[in-house]
Amino acid sequence: PAYFINGNKYYVAAEDITVPSNANSTDYTVVSAIDLGSELKAADKAVLGSGRNVYCSADTLYIVGVGKSKEGSDYSIITSFDLSDESGISYKASGSIAGKVIGRYSMNEYNGLFRIASETADESGVTCTSSASHNGLTYIAVVIGGEEDPVGGTDYAMTAVKKLLTYGVENFGYREVIALEKPVCEIPVTLSATTDFVLLYPKNGLTVYLPTDVDVDKEIRTSYRLSSESLAAPVEKGQTAGYLNIYYGDTQLGSVELITGDSVERNSFLYLLENVKEWSKGRFFRATCVAAVVFTVLYILISAYIRRRHSKRGRRYRF
Repeated sequence: PAYFINGNKYYVAAEDITVPSNANSTDYTVVSAIDLGSELKAADKAVLGSGRNVYCSADTLYIVGVGKSKEGSDYSIITSFDLSDESGISYKASGSIAGKVIGRYSMNEYNGLFRIASETADESGVTCTSSASHNGLTYIAVVIGGEEDPVGGTDYAMTAVKKLLTYGVENFGYREVIALEKPVCEIPVTLSATTDFVLLYPKNGLTVYLPTDVDVDKEIRTSYRLSSESLAAPVEKGQTAGYLNIYYGDTQLGSVELITGDSVERNSFLYLLENVKEWSKGRFFRATCVAAVVFTVLYILISAYIRRRHSKRGRRYRF
C-alpha cells in the first residue's frame, strides 16, 4: 500500500501493515496522522480490507468494513487505532461481529467501550430497526426474522416496522388521568366554628402513556388513604392530608399527595374546651378527683365522730 503527499508517492512500511484474519478484500485502507504544527510529516498505518464506515473518539479511531462468510452471511470487521500514542497513530485491536453495520450513526464509544448496531439477513431472516417522532415522543420498532421477497424485492421487515410505528403513533399517547381542579374527598375538621370539613385535592396532576381508546372515567380507578381521621384547626391551605393511588386494571399508574383546598381558622373557645376535655382525661386530674373524694369522705366521717363524742359528754355532766 502507498500514499501521496504533494504529488510524491510513499510506501507504507511492512511493520505498519495490519492483516486481519478475516479480511474482506485485497484492498488496503491507509490511515495517516499529520502534525499541522510542524513540517508536513505523516505517520501512516495500513489495514488489509476496505473500510465502509469510520468512527473517531478523542483517542481512538475505528474503521468498519463488511465481508461475507463462506455460507453467504454478512459480517463486519472492526479495526481500531490508538490516537493518543506519541508517534501519532498505532494499531490497537481488531475483531468482527455478525451482520452489516447500519451506518456511521450506529456507532459510538461509552465508558471506554465501543458500541455498534448491525443488521443481518441470513437464514434467520431480515432484522430491521427504525424510529419515528410524533408530538414530542420517539417510537422505536425492531423486527427480527423478517422475510424478503426474492422476486419482487419486497423487504417485509421494513413493511412490518412501518406498520408497527404507524400503530404506535395512532393508538397510543399521553392521557391526563388526574386533574388538579377536581376534589377527591373531604376530611372532618374540629375546633372550627365555621365549617365541619375541608375538601382535599390532588397536589399534582398525573399524565400517563396509555392506549388512546381507554375511557379514563370508566377504566381508571382510584383509592385514597387519609393521614388521620380528622384535622384540628387551624388548617393551612395546601396542607398534606393523605395520598391518592391511581390504577389501570391491576397496574398502579402512580400516587399523588392529597392537600387541603382551603384554610380553616381555629375557634378560641372550642380550643379552650378541648384543652379542658383533654386535661380531664389525664391521670393527674383523675388522681386529684379521687383524692378529693377520699378527703371529703374522711372529713365527713371525722366530723361525725367528733360530734358524737361531744354529744356523749354533754349527757354525762347534766344535772
